[in-house]
Amino acid sequence: EYAHTGSILVVRSERKPVLLKSRDGEVRRDFLMLAVGHSGTLSADDQARVQQGTQPGPFGDAWRMIREMGGFIRFAPLPGGALETRVFLPAP
Repeated sequence: EYAHTGSILVVRSERKPVLLKSRDGEVRRDFLMLAVGHSGTLSADDQARVQQGTQPGPFGDAWRMIREMGGFIRFAPLPGGALETRVFLPAP
């Protein structure tokens, strides 16, 4: 369980320029970032599994869909032990 019953979720979105690195060099692309802050926990190992696409269940399924759309997921710790899950999708 990542968010307990009665948890407060804070959702925000913004357009973010991201510098992507590849074998051919660096390229700047715009992404729509959807950030969900929550009091639930996700261990560093679970975060790594989500980002590698090896996490089973809903997080793994979400990661695969996001990757198919050309996006990616990042996690950021928040004050008080909370976590922010950031989903980046290519901006139109």
